[in-house]
Amino acid sequence: MWLIRVRVVIISFLLGIELIIQQVGRTQDPTAAQVPMKYFLGVIVFWYLLDLIFYILLKIRGDPWVQAYIQMVLDTTMVSLVVYFTRGLDSYFYFLYPLTILMGSIVLSRGGAYAMASLCFIQAGLMLELPFYDLLPYYGPVHPDLKSLQLRIATNLAAFLAVAYLGSKLVEVLRQTGVALRDKEGKIEDLQALNQDIIESMRGGLITTDLGGRILLLNSPGAEILGISFAGVAGRSIESIFAGIVSGGQPDFSSPRREISWRSPRGEEKFLGLSVAPLSQNGTTVGFVWNFQDLTQLKQLEREVQLQDRMAAIGRMAAAIAHEIRNPLASIAGSVKLFSGMAGLSHDEQRLIGIVLKESERLNSTITDFLLYTREKIYKFEVANVTELLEETLTLLQNHPSFD
Repeated sequence: MWLIRVRVVIISFLLGIELIIQQVGRTQDPTAAQVPMKYFLGVIVFWYLLDLIFYILLKIRGDPWVQAYIQMVLDTTMVSLVVYFTRGLDSYFYFLYPLTILMGSIVLSRGGAYAMASLCFIQAGLMLELPFYDLLPYYGPVHPDLKSLQLRIATNLAAFLAVAYLGSKLVEVLRQTGVALRDKEGKIEDLQALNQDIIESMRGGLITTDLGGRILLLNSPGAEILGISFAGVAGRSIESIFAGIVSGGQPDFSSPRREISWRSPRGEEKFLGLSVAPLSQNGTTVGFVWNFQDLTQLKQLEREVQLQDRMAAIGRMAAAIAHEIRNPLASIAGSVKLFSGMAGLSHDEQRLIGIVLKESERLNSTITDFLLYTREKIYKFEVANVTELLEETLTLLQNHPSFD
Protein backbone atom coordinates (compact mmCIF):
# COMPACT_ATOMS: atom_id res chain seq x y z
CA MET A 1 0.00 0.00 0.00
CA TRP A 2 2.82 2.42 0.81
CA LEU A 3 4.42 1.74 -2.59
CA ILE A 4 1.18 2.74 -4.34
CA ARG A 5 1.11 6.02 -2.42
CA VAL A 6 4.79 6.73 -3.14
CA ARG A 7 4.19 6.00 -6.82
CA VAL A 8 1.38 8.57 -6.98
CA VAL A 9 3.66 11.18 -5.39
CA ILE A 10 6.52 10.43 -7.79
CA ILE A 11 4.29 10.52 -10.89
CA SER A 12 2.78 13.83 -9.81
CA PHE A 13 6.27 15.18 -9.09
CA LEU A 14 7.47 14.17 -12.55
CA LEU A 15 4.50 15.80 -14.21
CA GLY A 16 4.97 19.06 -12.32
CA ILE A 17 8.75 19.17 -12.90
CA GLU A 18 8.42 18.53 -16.65
CA LEU A 19 5.76 21.20 -17.03
CA ILE A 20 8.03 23.69 -15.26
CA ILE A 21 11.01 22.69 -17.43
CA GLN A 22 8.97 23.07 -20.60
CA GLN A 23 7.74 26.51 -19.56
CA VAL A 24 11.21 27.73 -18.58
CA GLY A 25 12.73 26.25 -21.76
CA ARG A 26 10.27 28.04 -24.05
CA THR A 27 10.94 31.33 -22.25
CA GLN A 28 14.75 31.12 -22.41
CA ASP A 29 15.26 29.43 -25.81
CA PRO A 30 12.18 29.07 -28.04
CA THR A 31 14.26 27.28 -30.71
CA ALA A 32 15.45 24.49 -28.37
CA ALA A 33 14.17 20.96 -28.92
CA GLN A 34 11.03 20.36 -26.94
CA VAL A 35 9.82 17.16 -25.30
CA PRO A 36 6.87 15.56 -27.15
CA MET A 37 4.35 16.39 -24.44
CA LYS A 38 1.56 14.29 -25.90
CA TYR A 39 3.69 11.15 -25.57
CA PHE A 40 4.96 12.19 -22.16
CA LEU A 41 1.45 12.91 -20.89
CA GLY A 42 0.26 9.61 -22.33
CA VAL A 43 2.94 7.76 -20.34
CA ILE A 44 2.00 9.68 -17.18
CA VAL A 45 -1.73 8.95 -17.57
CA PHE A 46 -1.05 5.28 -18.30
CA TRP A 47 1.17 5.11 -15.19
CA TYR A 48 -1.66 6.54 -13.12
CA LEU A 49 -3.98 3.86 -14.52
CA LEU A 50 -1.45 1.16 -13.68
CA ASP A 51 -1.26 2.45 -10.12
CA LEU A 52 -5.06 2.27 -9.87
CA ILE A 53 -4.97 -1.31 -11.20
CA PHE A 54 -2.30 -2.19 -8.65
CA TYR A 55 -4.54 -0.80 -5.89
CA ILE A 56 -7.51 -2.90 -7.07
CA LEU A 57 -5.38 -6.04 -7.28
CA LEU A 58 -4.09 -5.38 -3.77
CA LYS A 59 -7.66 -5.18 -2.48
CA ILE A 60 -8.44 -8.53 -4.17
CA ARG A 61 -5.65 -9.97 -2.02
CA GLY A 62 -3.64 -11.97 -4.53
CA ASP A 63 -0.13 -13.29 -4.02
CA PRO A 64 1.82 -10.29 -2.62
CA TRP A 65 5.16 -11.47 -4.01
CA VAL A 66 3.79 -11.84 -7.52
CA GLN A 67 2.15 -8.43 -7.32
CA ALA A 68 5.38 -6.87 -6.05
CA TYR A 69 7.40 -8.27 -8.99
CA ILE A 70 4.74 -7.20 -11.51
CA GLN A 71 4.63 -3.68 -10.09
CA MET A 72 8.42 -3.29 -10.11
CA VAL A 73 8.80 -4.61 -13.68
CA LEU A 74 6.07 -2.30 -14.98
CA ASP A 75 7.53 0.64 -13.00
CA THR A 76 10.91 0.01 -14.67
CA THR A 77 9.23 0.02 -18.08
CA MET A 78 7.39 3.28 -17.33
CA VAL A 79 10.64 4.87 -16.11
CA SER A 80 12.32 3.88 -19.36
CA LEU A 81 9.53 5.47 -21.38
CA VAL A 82 9.73 8.67 -19.31
CA VAL A 83 13.51 8.83 -19.82
CA TYR A 84 13.13 8.15 -23.55
CA PHE A 85 10.54 10.89 -24.15
CA THR A 86 12.49 13.41 -22.05
CA ARG A 87 15.67 13.55 -24.25
CA GLY A 88 17.07 10.09 -23.43
CA LEU A 89 20.74 10.51 -22.58
CA ASP A 90 20.17 14.12 -21.53
CA SER A 91 17.00 13.38 -19.47
CA TYR A 92 16.55 15.01 -16.11
CA PHE A 93 14.84 11.88 -14.83
CA TYR A 94 17.70 9.38 -15.07
CA PHE A 95 17.67 9.26 -11.27
CA LEU A 96 14.45 7.23 -11.48
CA TYR A 97 16.45 4.11 -12.36
CA PRO A 98 18.42 4.04 -9.06
CA LEU A 99 15.24 5.00 -7.22
CA THR A 100 13.40 2.04 -8.77
CA ILE A 101 16.24 -0.31 -7.83
CA LEU A 102 16.15 1.02 -4.28
CA MET A 103 12.40 0.42 -4.11
CA GLY A 104 12.97 -3.11 -5.39
CA SER A 105 15.52 -3.69 -2.63
CA ILE A 106 12.86 -2.75 -0.08
CA VAL A 107 9.92 -4.78 -1.38
CA LEU A 108 11.85 -7.72 -2.90
CA SER A 109 14.60 -10.04 -1.77
CA ARG A 110 18.30 -9.50 -2.44
CA GLY A 111 18.05 -11.54 -5.62
CA GLY A 112 15.04 -9.46 -6.64
CA ALA A 113 17.08 -6.28 -6.14
CA TYR A 114 19.83 -7.57 -8.48
CA ALA A 115 17.15 -8.66 -10.97
CA MET A 116 15.72 -5.13 -10.93
CA ALA A 117 19.21 -3.69 -11.43
CA SER A 118 19.74 -5.96 -14.44
CA LEU A 119 16.34 -5.06 -15.89
CA CYS A 120 17.04 -1.34 -15.44
CA PHE A 121 20.44 -1.76 -17.12
CA ILE A 122 18.91 -3.58 -20.10
CA GLN A 123 16.06 -1.12 -20.60
CA ALA A 124 18.31 1.91 -20.08
CA GLY A 125 20.71 0.48 -22.67
CA LEU A 126 17.87 -0.07 -25.15
CA MET A 127 16.63 3.50 -24.66
CA LEU A 128 20.18 4.68 -25.53
CA GLU A 129 21.14 2.29 -28.33
CA LEU A 130 17.89 2.14 -30.31
CA PRO A 131 17.82 5.92 -30.99
CA PHE A 132 21.61 5.85 -31.63
CA TYR A 133 21.13 3.34 -34.43
CA ASP A 134 18.04 5.23 -35.67
CA LEU A 135 15.68 2.40 -34.78
CA LEU A 136 13.63 4.85 -32.71
CA PRO A 137 13.24 8.63 -33.01
CA TYR A 138 15.67 10.62 -30.88
CA TYR A 139 14.20 13.55 -28.94
CA GLY A 140 17.43 14.95 -27.54
CA PRO A 141 19.18 18.09 -28.74
CA VAL A 142 22.28 16.32 -30.21
CA HIS A 143 22.99 12.68 -31.06
CA PRO A 144 25.66 11.30 -28.69
CA ASP A 145 28.83 9.81 -30.09
CA LEU A 146 29.71 6.15 -29.62
CA LYS A 147 32.28 6.83 -26.87
CA SER A 148 29.79 8.82 -24.77
CA LEU A 149 27.21 6.11 -25.30
CA GLN A 150 29.58 3.33 -24.19
CA LEU A 151 30.68 5.36 -21.17
CA ARG A 152 27.07 5.93 -20.11
CA ILE A 153 26.23 2.23 -20.50
CA ALA A 154 29.26 1.19 -18.42
CA THR A 155 28.43 3.80 -15.82
CA ASN A 156 24.85 2.54 -15.68
CA LEU A 157 26.00 -1.02 -15.10
CA ALA A 158 28.33 -0.08 -12.23
CA ALA A 159 25.89 2.38 -10.67
CA PHE A 160 22.86 0.08 -10.86
CA LEU A 161 24.70 -2.90 -9.38
CA ALA A 162 26.16 -0.68 -6.63
CA VAL A 163 22.71 0.66 -5.76
CA ALA A 164 21.32 -2.88 -5.70
CA TYR A 165 24.12 -4.08 -3.43
CA LEU A 166 24.01 -1.13 -1.04
CA GLY A 167 20.21 -1.03 -1.01
CA SER A 168 19.87 -4.75 -0.27
CA LYS A 169 22.48 -4.54 2.50
CA LEU A 170 20.80 -1.51 4.01
CA VAL A 171 17.38 -3.16 3.85
CA GLU A 172 18.78 -6.33 5.42
CA VAL A 173 20.25 -4.36 8.30
CA LEU A 174 16.99 -2.45 8.72
CA ARG A 175 14.99 -5.67 8.74
CA GLN A 176 17.28 -7.24 11.35
CA THR A 177 17.05 -4.06 13.41
CA GLY A 178 13.26 -4.10 13.04
CA VAL A 179 13.10 -7.70 14.23
CA ALA A 180 15.31 -6.85 17.22
CA LEU A 181 13.19 -3.79 18.00
CA ARG A 182 9.97 -5.79 17.82
CA ASP A 183 11.49 -8.37 20.14
CA LYS A 184 12.53 -5.63 22.57
CA GLU A 185 9.11 -4.02 22.30
CA GLY A 186 7.48 -7.36 23.08
CA LYS A 187 9.68 -7.81 26.15
CA ILE A 188 8.96 -4.26 27.29
CA GLU A 189 5.23 -4.80 26.81
CA ASP A 190 5.42 -8.06 28.79
CA LEU A 191 7.37 -6.30 31.55
CA GLN A 192 4.86 -3.44 31.63
CA ALA A 193 1.98 -5.92 31.75
CA LEU A 194 3.71 -7.78 34.61
CA ASN A 195 4.26 -4.54 36.54
CA GLN A 196 0.63 -3.57 35.97
CA ASP A 197 -0.56 -6.99 37.14
CA ILE A 198 1.59 -6.71 40.27
CA ILE A 199 0.21 -3.24 41.03
CA GLU A 200 -3.38 -4.36 40.45
CA SER A 201 -2.88 -7.55 42.52
CA MET A 202 -1.79 -5.69 45.66
CA ARG A 203 -4.18 -5.97 48.61
CA GLY A 204 -3.60 -2.37 49.59
CA GLY A 205 -3.87 0.88 47.70
CA LEU A 206 -1.05 2.50 45.74
CA ILE A 207 -0.77 6.11 44.60
CA THR A 208 2.16 7.65 42.77
CA THR A 209 2.65 11.41 42.51
CA ASP A 210 5.16 13.73 40.95
CA LEU A 211 7.32 16.09 42.95
CA GLY A 212 4.48 18.61 43.02
CA GLY A 213 2.10 16.11 44.61
CA ARG A 214 -0.07 15.61 41.48
CA ILE A 215 -1.53 12.11 41.25
CA LEU A 216 -0.14 10.02 38.37
CA LEU A 217 -1.41 6.53 39.27
CA LEU A 218 -4.09 4.92 41.45
CA ASN A 219 -4.47 1.14 41.40
CA SER A 220 -7.83 -0.64 41.45
CA PRO A 221 -7.67 -1.86 45.10
CA GLY A 222 -6.86 1.71 46.17
CA ALA A 223 -9.79 3.07 44.16
CA GLU A 224 -12.05 0.48 45.83
CA ILE A 225 -10.82 1.43 49.31
CA LEU A 226 -11.29 5.15 48.68
CA GLY A 227 -14.54 4.74 46.76
CA ILE A 228 -13.28 6.93 43.90
CA SER A 229 -12.03 6.29 40.37
CA PHE A 230 -8.60 7.10 38.98
CA ALA A 231 -10.17 9.29 36.28
CA GLY A 232 -11.72 11.42 39.02
CA VAL A 233 -8.42 12.14 40.81
CA ALA A 234 -5.85 12.05 37.98
CA GLY A 235 -3.78 15.21 38.04
CA ARG A 236 -5.22 16.39 41.36
CA SER A 237 -3.15 17.06 44.45
CA ILE A 238 -2.65 14.31 47.01
CA GLU A 239 -3.88 16.85 49.56
CA SER A 240 -7.34 16.66 47.99
CA ILE A 241 -7.57 13.03 49.16
CA PHE A 242 -5.46 12.96 52.34
CA ALA A 243 -5.62 16.38 53.92
CA GLY A 244 -2.75 17.49 56.12
CA ILE A 245 -0.22 14.81 55.16
CA VAL A 246 2.05 17.17 53.19
CA SER A 247 4.08 19.83 54.93
CA GLY A 248 5.55 22.62 52.83
CA GLY A 249 4.78 20.72 49.62
CA GLN A 250 6.85 17.71 50.73
CA PRO A 251 5.85 14.54 52.63
CA ASP A 252 6.98 14.20 56.23
CA PHE A 253 9.58 11.41 56.13
CA SER A 254 10.22 11.70 59.89
CA SER A 255 7.12 9.55 60.41
CA PRO A 256 6.76 7.62 57.14
CA ARG A 257 4.10 5.31 58.64
CA ARG A 258 0.95 6.69 60.24
CA GLU A 259 -2.67 5.85 60.90
CA ILE A 260 -5.32 8.38 59.96
CA SER A 261 -9.08 8.70 60.22
CA TRP A 262 -10.50 9.29 56.73
CA ARG A 263 -14.03 9.97 55.54
CA SER A 264 -15.11 8.74 52.10
CA PRO A 265 -17.20 10.82 49.66
CA ARG A 266 -20.25 8.77 50.81
CA GLY A 267 -19.64 9.81 54.40
CA GLU A 268 -18.20 6.49 55.61
CA GLU A 269 -15.48 6.83 58.24
CA LYS A 270 -12.48 4.58 57.74
CA PHE A 271 -9.16 4.05 59.46
CA LEU A 272 -6.25 3.92 57.03
CA GLY A 273 -2.61 2.94 57.49
CA LEU A 274 -0.57 5.31 55.29
CA SER A 275 3.11 5.22 54.34
CA VAL A 276 5.18 7.22 51.85
CA ALA A 277 8.50 6.61 50.11
CA PRO A 278 10.43 8.52 47.44
CA LEU A 279 10.13 7.32 43.82
CA SER A 280 13.63 7.24 42.34
CA GLN A 281 14.81 6.95 38.75
CA ASN A 282 18.52 6.48 38.12
CA GLY A 283 19.24 7.78 41.61
CA THR A 284 17.12 10.91 41.16
CA THR A 285 13.86 11.43 43.04
CA VAL A 286 11.11 12.00 40.48
CA GLY A 287 8.06 11.59 42.71
CA PHE A 288 6.57 9.78 45.68
CA VAL A 289 4.85 6.44 46.29
CA TRP A 290 1.96 6.32 48.76
CA ASN A 291 0.82 2.97 50.17
CA PHE A 292 -2.32 2.67 52.26
CA GLN A 293 -4.42 -0.11 53.76
CA ASP A 294 -7.96 -0.20 55.12
CA LEU A 295 -7.59 -0.79 58.91
CA THR A 296 -11.27 -0.30 59.74
CA GLN A 297 -12.01 -3.99 60.46
CA LEU A 298 -8.73 -4.35 62.34
CA LYS A 299 -9.65 -1.39 64.54
CA GLN A 300 -13.06 -2.94 65.19
CA LEU A 301 -11.41 -6.19 66.22
CA GLU A 302 -9.07 -4.28 68.51
CA ARG A 303 -12.05 -2.57 70.17
CA GLU A 304 -13.80 -5.91 70.59
CA VAL A 305 -10.69 -7.44 72.18
CA GLN A 306 -10.34 -4.47 74.51
CA LEU A 307 -14.02 -4.79 75.45
CA GLN A 308 -13.58 -8.49 76.17
CA ASP A 309 -10.55 -7.72 78.32
CA ARG A 310 -12.57 -5.17 80.31
CA MET A 311 -15.46 -7.60 80.69
CA ALA A 312 -13.07 -10.29 81.88
CA ALA A 313 -11.60 -7.88 84.45
CA ILE A 314 -15.11 -6.96 85.59
CA GLY A 315 -15.97 -10.65 85.85
CA ARG A 316 -12.94 -11.34 88.02
CA MET A 317 -13.78 -8.38 90.25
CA ALA A 318 -17.43 -9.48 90.42
CA ALA A 319 -16.41 -13.00 91.39
CA ALA A 320 -14.27 -11.65 94.21
CA ILE A 321 -17.09 -9.36 95.41
CA ALA A 322 -19.64 -12.18 95.18
CA HIS A 323 -17.38 -14.43 97.22
CA GLU A 324 -17.11 -11.78 99.92
CA ILE A 325 -20.90 -11.30 99.94
CA ARG A 326 -21.89 -14.97 99.76
CA ASN A 327 -19.90 -16.05 102.78
CA PRO A 328 -21.61 -13.67 105.26
CA LEU A 329 -24.93 -14.29 103.48
CA ALA A 330 -24.57 -18.04 103.95
CA SER A 331 -23.79 -17.52 107.65
CA ILE A 332 -26.84 -15.30 108.08
CA ALA A 333 -29.09 -17.76 106.25
CA GLY A 334 -27.78 -20.66 108.31
CA SER A 335 -28.26 -18.83 111.58
CA VAL A 336 -31.81 -17.79 110.62
CA LYS A 337 -32.68 -21.40 109.76
CA LEU A 338 -31.35 -22.45 113.12
CA PHE A 339 -33.55 -19.87 114.86
CA SER A 340 -36.57 -20.97 112.87
CA GLY A 341 -36.34 -24.45 114.45
CA MET A 342 -36.45 -23.13 117.99
CA ALA A 343 -39.69 -23.53 119.94
CA GLY A 344 -41.68 -20.70 121.41
CA LEU A 345 -41.53 -18.37 118.39
CA SER A 346 -44.62 -16.39 117.72
CA HIS A 347 -46.37 -16.27 114.36
CA ASP A 348 -44.91 -12.86 113.51
CA GLU A 349 -41.42 -14.02 114.40
CA GLN A 350 -41.81 -17.08 112.17
CA ARG A 351 -43.03 -14.83 109.40
CA LEU A 352 -40.04 -12.49 109.76
CA ILE A 353 -37.62 -15.42 109.70
CA GLY A 354 -39.29 -16.66 106.49
CA ILE A 355 -38.90 -13.23 104.92
CA VAL A 356 -35.19 -13.18 105.84
CA LEU A 357 -34.65 -16.62 104.30
CA LYS A 358 -36.59 -15.67 101.17
CA GLU A 359 -34.61 -12.45 100.68
CA SER A 360 -31.35 -14.32 101.30
CA GLU A 361 -32.20 -16.76 98.54
CA ARG A 362 -33.18 -13.87 96.23
CA LEU A 363 -29.91 -12.06 96.93
CA ASN A 364 -27.96 -15.25 96.31
CA SER A 365 -29.83 -15.73 93.02
CA THR A 366 -29.05 -12.15 92.01
CA ILE A 367 -25.35 -12.69 92.70
CA THR A 368 -25.44 -15.91 90.66
CA ASP A 369 -27.08 -14.11 87.72
CA PHE A 370 -24.53 -11.32 87.92
CA LEU A 371 -21.66 -13.85 87.84
CA LEU A 372 -23.18 -15.61 84.85
CA TYR A 373 -23.52 -12.28 83.02
CA THR A 374 -19.91 -11.19 83.60
CA ARG A 375 -18.36 -14.60 83.03
CA GLU A 376 -16.97 -15.24 79.58
CA LYS A 377 -19.13 -17.81 77.88
CA ILE A 378 -17.33 -20.78 76.36
CA TYR A 379 -19.32 -23.02 74.13
CA LYS A 380 -18.38 -26.57 73.24
CA PHE A 381 -20.06 -27.96 70.18
CA GLU A 382 -20.33 -31.68 69.48
CA VAL A 383 -22.55 -34.06 67.56
CA ALA A 384 -25.34 -35.52 69.74
CA ASN A 385 -28.31 -37.82 69.35
CA VAL A 386 -31.36 -35.59 69.75
CA THR A 387 -33.68 -38.60 70.31
CA GLU A 388 -31.76 -39.76 73.37
CA LEU A 389 -31.77 -36.24 74.81
CA LEU A 390 -35.53 -35.93 74.40
CA GLU A 391 -36.12 -39.35 75.98
CA GLU A 392 -34.02 -38.39 79.03
CA THR A 393 -35.91 -35.11 79.39
CA LEU A 394 -39.29 -36.85 79.27
CA THR A 395 -38.14 -39.38 81.88
CA LEU A 396 -37.15 -36.58 84.26
CA LEU A 397 -40.46 -34.79 83.75
CA GLN A 398 -42.45 -37.94 84.42
CA ASN A 399 -40.70 -38.45 87.79
CA HIS A 400 -40.90 -34.82 88.88
CA PRO A 401 -43.19 -34.36 91.95
CA SER A 402 -45.15 -31.54 90.29
CA PHE A 403 -45.71 -33.51 87.07
CA ASP A 404 -49.34 -34.58 86.66
